[in-house]
Amino acid sequence: MLSQLYVLVSLAVLLAGQAAASPVPMPRAIAQRNAQPLDTIPAYVRAINQVPEEQASSAPNGKIQPFKRAVNKIPAEDATTAPDGVIRPFKRAVNKIPAEDATTAPDGVIRPFKRAVNTVPEEEASSAPNGKIQPFKRAVNKIPAEDATTAPDGVIRPFKRAVNKIPAEDATTAPDGVIRPFKRAVNTVPEEEASSAPNGKIQPFKRAVNKIPAEDATTAPDGVIRPFKRAVNTVPEEEASSAPNGKIQPFKRAVNKIPAEDATTAPDGVIRPFKRAVNTVPEEEASSAPNGKIQPFKRAVNKIPAEDATTAPDGVIRPFKRAVNTVPEEEASSAPNGKIQPFKRAVNKIPAEDATTAPDGVIRPF
Repeated sequence: MLSQLYVLVSLAVLLAGQAAASPVPMPRAIAQRNAQPLDTIPAYVRAINQVPEEQASSAPNGKIQPFKRAVNKIPAEDATTAPDGVIRPFKRAVNKIPAEDATTAPDGVIRPFKRAVNTVPEEEASSAPNGKIQPFKRAVNKIPAEDATTAPDGVIRPFKRAVNKIPAEDATTAPDGVIRPFKRAVNTVPEEEASSAPNGKIQPFKRAVNKIPAEDATTAPDGVIRPFKRAVNTVPEEEASSAPNGKIQPFKRAVNKIPAEDATTAPDGVIRPFKRAVNTVPEEEASSAPNGKIQPFKRAVNKIPAEDATTAPDGVIRPFKRAVNTVPEEEASSAPNGKIQPFKRAVNKIPAEDATTAPDGVIRPF
């Protein structure tokens, strides 16, 4: 009994000592500052130019500084280069390859030219799109012969015809292969006013305004009226001159350094010796020279029966297909491109008192 009481008293004394030893919390001080107006944040500061006006300046990083021109310390007789603005001597590529060997220099370094090796047998077709010779693989057609096909990129695919879901009585258009209803441009311009439609949209026609005095010459190549500036001739009157691009300059006559007894030619204004085409075709054979090169004349072979009509506009004989006339006899017809179609007379909607013109068959105000 006494031992239990002793234990309880000891525990109470220990707890009381711990409580007395713990520090008492102090009130925290509140930080304060003086109220002041907000400072202005500069959004854009213009660079100040302290370089005199008579001196050149630059500002690559936004700071204006005097412009330092590159100093050329290389003798005038030596070639130079300055790709990054620093003048350096120009080092010509040294060719250490024998003169009888072919060379190439796509990046300025001379290297031996390695010709592509053809390992494809001669009897097989080959191709070399990237310079490497490889067997030519012909596109395989797995589509039945009775089906239409297309191969715009070399791959054979079935041809899908555009489906027309628009009623037959409605006008249609298909500039990109997709059939769409044709929307006629709406004319909101009064009939008594001139109009134009350069991009298919009808808009009032704005005539160019001439603010130049009537006594001054004018020009308007792009529709804007400007004063006409006549070319100034600084060539003496007694000398010949030319103006191929509108600028008058002395006329330089081509110099003929070829002996007078030799034939010459000058298609581009430069006199060169005339080289006559060499005829290697026997005299008893017919020959032709469409591009200046003499070659044997190959007569077109006619495999069409003699009783059939033929045509050969490009030199190849083909059967002549007569245009079929589906227009009734009592109606007028025309065939501008060889196809017979009904003749549509131009409709004149312009008042009779106004002048008209129709260079392309469409009646317009003159």
